[in-house]
Amino acid sequence: MLPPSQNYISTSSSPASHSVRRWADGKTHDARLVLGAVAPVPLRAQAVEPLLESKAPSATLGEEVATPAVADAQPLALNKAKIEVVKALVRQVVLGVAS
Repeated sequence: MLPPSQNYISTSSSPASHSVRRWADGKTHDARLVLGAVAPVPLRAQAVEPLLESKAPSATLGEEVATPAVADAQPLALNKAKIEVVKALVRQVVLGVAS
């Protein structure tokens, strides 16, 4: 059983999911961001996870992590527009943790 000072939050859409432990101070800990439907297997956006650590989820934070989440993306020629879609989903998932 979890201590009352923390809870686990997981949000998911088919292409992106986010799992965090949020303490009573409202900040995230142990954040994990996974991008699905962008590769043959789901990919953890490990470069972004430290950026989420010890911060309160918000729209501003979503903006801050969206670009680094796709920094290593290598889209196929006809899929370049999907980078913006993934960035929007990352923002949405981070914001979803705030609610």
